[in-house]
Amino acid sequence: MATFKDYLREEDVTPSDKVLELDFPTRANLPKGKFKTLALKNGYKVQL
Repeated sequence: MATFKDYLREEDVTPSDKVLELDFPTRANLPKGKFKTLALKNGYKVQL
């Protein structure tokens, strides 16, 4: 985090020391069965 704050200072952005906590609901039991995923159509290539 300190490295990121240093980067912000280099970009003339004043970082805040305020901490923001977010509480997201979670599901203890995931639905049974297959998970849906995304896939590329044939012929498309991913470039990394």
